[in-house]
Amino acid sequence: MKRRGLLAAVASLFACAGMPVGHATLNPFPLSASDLAAVARAERHVDSISTLRARFTQIANNGSVTSGVFYMSRPGKMRLEYDPPLNDLIVSDGLFIFHWDDELAQQSQQLVDDNLANVLLRERFRLSGDVTVVGVLQSPNGVLEITVADTEEPKAGRITLVFEQAPMRLMRWRVVDAHGLTTRIKLHNVRTGMPLDRDLFVFRKPRNRR
Repeated sequence: MKRRGLLAAVASLFACAGMPVGHATLNPFPLSASDLAAVARAERHVDSISTLRARFTQIANNGSVTSGVFYMSRPGKMRLEYDPPLNDLIVSDGLFIFHWDDELAQQSQQLVDDNLANVLLRERFRLSGDVTVVGVLQSPNGVLEITVADTEEPKAGRITLVFEQAPMRLMRWRVVDAHGLTTRIKLHNVRTGMPLDRDLFVFRKPRNRR
């Protein structure tokens, strides 16, 4: 299967800019008092994360499964290393998101602010303003799902962040892009608050690991 370029690769984590979009008015989603409180808890939780390291499993729309390691250092920085035989790499240094497509032997980049990756990476995690909450689901088993879209370009895609509420933690997310394709990411063995090497967030062409 041919691997995808920068925008689609980053979309595996977050809805991304650069897709075919059109301006439309978001249908107001009525948030109950319970919904508002749940969104506020999620905001406080992500805001409390300075650094994060986790294994991840990615399930593409066609059912293919890949895995790797996800690093995040807020604000602005993240890194995705895919497990062999993939040798792709995605790095955000706080200003740009870089992607190395090993199959094409090609590096691409995009401003972080032009991508909804900035939702999690920004200094203050807020699900309002340039993004709008378009759905909240609180399950009896304690799982919270919050779906957001770009306020000005809602057709660009939607992200659903999934939290466990007791204790509050980010477990997974799924993305529906502008073409209706769904990608799911699940986090495993999540650790937070540890020191991370600054070099993790400097883009360098990865060595061939095959």
